[in-house]
Formats: sequence, structure tokens, C-alpha cells
Amino acid sequence: RLTVMGTTDLHGNIDPIDYYTNKPDNRGLAKISTLIKGIRKEQPNVLLIDSGDTIQGTPLESFHGRKNNRPPDPMMLVMNSLNYDSMTVGNHEYNFGLKVLEKARKEAKFPWLSANTYDIKTGETHYQPYLVRELGGVRIGILGLTTPGIPNWDNAPNYAGLEFHNPVLEAKKWVPILRTKEKVDLVVIAMHMGLEEDLRTGQKSPGQVPDENEAITIAKEVPGIDLIFMGHTHRDVPSLYINGVLLTQANAWGRHLARADVYLQRSETGWHVYAKTARTIPSEDRIEPDP
Repeated sequence: RLTVMGTTDLHGNIDPIDYYTNKPDNRGLAKISTLIKGIRKEQPNVLLIDSGDTIQGTPLESFHGRKNNRPPDPMMLVMNSLNYDSMTVGNHEYNFGLKVLEKARKEAKFPWLSANTYDIKTGETHYQPYLVRELGGVRIGILGLTTPGIPNWDNAPNYAGLEFHNPVLEAKKWVPILRTKEKVDLVVIAMHMGLEEDLRTGQKSPGQVPDENEAITIAKEVPGIDLIFMGHTHRDVPSLYINGVLLTQANAWGRHLARADVYLQRSETGWHVYAKTARTIPSEDRIEPDP
């Protein structure tokens, strides 16, 4: 059994308070840390990933990004202490400009992932596209995908020299690389994107820019994916199956931790997934913040 834990859209929330009113609130990495530590005690084969929008949001990060960027980024300090395996780059990472972004990235002891963000000059990916980890003899590939809508929302200098490619086409390019070249047994996508349509009617969600959210399309059109950890839309999606792919999303602000458990069996041809399940665990009153 492998367990993948995921956060997303933390937006600078560390303490269990509303940073605007200074009143207690069930959110933030201090409470999430308690949940993470509990799962790690129970299960040795664990990955911890994030799906982006991390270094912007609360007055804590606004002050750090705009007024005093000299100390280490508060979110990177906390995420380093929690031993994150990876973080996918979100659109709000760009809000304070590339200098602030790259400083926080350097301070992280885990890779920032985005397979569809490219340097215009070189045509190469700007970030590490994926990460391969081995747990209990099982090779796991984590592919990062960023919503390509950044030029619609941010000032051009904040993403100068970068372009954001179609996430569906990039998933079709990179998943086979993970399966064949890297020979992974399990493919996890950590995307800063969410569900793009109403699951009952198939109608596109209103107000989206082109390709802003592509979780459903990627699950339907890209073979070889086992798990998708979503983000961007600030929705709690405990567990959803689309075309055999298991999707989950941990809401926002550290209000939930997403947990997926995957059960694999070994045969002569390698490891095979025979069951998988997901849920989101709330940062409720009974969860004590990690001091």
C-alpha cells in the first residue's frame, strides 16, 4: 500500500487563524502537519505533494513578497520542515514577479514542477517536469502541470521569457516518457487545474479562460494515469473516478488534506494497481495544531 498526501492553494496559510481578522479558523499548515504526522506514523510508504498557489495570499506572504523579501520565504520554511516531495507551480506564484518566485524556489528543499512551462529562448522546460520516487520497491512518477491562463491574469514582466503550453498535449507527451523511459509503476499528476465542466450536464463552467482547467479532459484522453491531485478551483473533491483515473482535491488554505491510498500487487510482469481510494480530511476543531 502506498499513500499519497496532497495540499493545494495554501495561499500563505500557516497558523490556524484568519490572517485578516486574527481570529481562530480551521485552516493552515500547522493543523495539516498534525494530520501528516499521524499518517506517517501509521504508514511508511508515503509521498507528500502540493498543487500550487503557495507563496501568495495572506498578509504574511504579501508583506514578505512586497516589503521585506530578504528572509527565507515563510511557506518554504514550513514545507521544508514537513519534508514535501514536490510542489507544482500555480498561477499566483507569479504575482510578486520572477525575482521573488525564483528566490522562494531556491529556498525549497523539494523540486517545483511544471511540465508545460517553457523558456521561450531555449524551448526547454523552465522547471523540472516530473519527479520519480521509489517506495517499497514501487517506482512512482509525479508530473506537474500548471494552468496556462497566467498571461490573462498577470502583468507581462511577472512571467517574462516564459510561455505556457497546452496541458493536455503536454500530458500526452510526458506520461509515456514516465511509463517507458522512467519505467514507473504508478503515474500521479499534481496539477494546478481543476474540473472544467459540470459532471452531470457536461456544460463548461462559466468564466474560464482557454484551457484554464483540464482535469476531466486529461483523465479521459491521456492513457497511463493512475491518480490526479487537482487545484486552482478551491473545491473540496474527496474522490472522483473518470475513465479509471482517481481524482481528488484538497479545497484551499489548508482546510483539507487529500489522501489517496493505492494497493499494488506484484506479478511476473511487475507491479499492478488492484485498488485505489481517496478522501479529503478536514482541519476541524478536534485537530490540534502542531506547535
